[in-house]
Amino acid sequence: MLRWRADWLEKQLTGKLLVKSSDRDFEASRQALLKRYVTFEFTPEVASINWSVFLNDVKEHSGRHRHQGGLVLFVIEGSGSTDIDGTLYKWQRGDLITLPIRPGGVEHQHFNEQVGKDCRWVAFYYKPFEDWVCHTMTHIQDHTDAPAAAAISDSVASSQVDRDLKLPEFLYRVESSGRQTLYDALMQIRDAQRKLRGPASCIRSGDRLPWEVNGHGIMRWYLHPLFQYTALRNFTAYLQCLPAGGRSGLQKHPGDKVFFFLRGKGHTMVDGVRYDWGAEDLLILPIRPDGVAYQHFNDNPDAPAFLFACEPNLAFIFDLDRGSSFEELEDAPEFSDKGAGKNIVANPPTF
Repeated sequence: MLRWRADWLEKQLTGKLLVKSSDRDFEASRQALLKRYVTFEFTPEVASINWSVFLNDVKEHSGRHRHQGGLVLFVIEGSGSTDIDGTLYKWQRGDLITLPIRPGGVEHQHFNEQVGKDCRWVAFYYKPFEDWVCHTMTHIQDHTDAPAAAAISDSVASSQVDRDLKLPEFLYRVESSGRQTLYDALMQIRDAQRKLRGPASCIRSGDRLPWEVNGHGIMRWYLHPLFQYTALRNFTAYLQCLPAGGRSGLQKHPGDKVFFFLRGKGHTMVDGVRYDWGAEDLLILPIRPDGVAYQHFNDNPDAPAFLFACEPNLAFIFDLDRGSSFEELEDAPEFSDKGAGKNIVANPPTF
């Protein structure tokens, strides 16, 4: 046991963190044309064994399959739609597709609404979640034999219900009663969670979400521990803009967080080591005993850079410190805590 833990820690200290887009090739399968950056099973050189991150180049349509959900897909380019259990959800660049967790799984298929134009999204999946929901994969239809996207283009897309910070207080308040037990409270929480899932759209539309300036930089939140009306709550996810020649804050983090660099060129310092990245490269923070200190830099003085960040939402399970530390060691240049309204973005970036 001691040897196994020592080997695991050595991998966190020395394993590969940066996976360049050029390191991986696309592969064609029955499901899609995929570029796999990291997988649980087949990338032993990478520090984290928990993440699966892959890019889907949707030429016309994917195959159709069913699994238990629980992953998020960030749209990098183009526009299209996803059929989830018979409901068609439309999306475009900058949106986040969330596949819900449902008993028996969710049957789904992705479509490019402008065949011949680029249409790509990148998926983030976390291995422990796969086991916890008893993930099984059932392939239903090959993508080469699926109906064309145009055949369902007239379907009505579900609208997004943006009520993240308006959770009715009663939903999670345990009613006081001399006859109520803690088991009764579990049933009440279950019922509340079912009500929350009901109205949630599977799409988080980027152009409807606000930008904020905080100690770590300029961000647009898609999933957050405080967001209740979202189809998934097992991840925290945001889009970050690094201004031309700018940088993020310097953050201490427990690790196992991934960054997918969408646009631009720069570098990230992780515990004093420099990692240079470009568009569509992936960086993974390892899990280390004292946490990991990291900071992003945009090396282009003339244009902004964008990245998408994703991590498991463990804020109310292990706490944000998670056995090490969660701190902002140095604020981003854009942030100031003096005066009202400093967290408002006067000129929101365009992704």
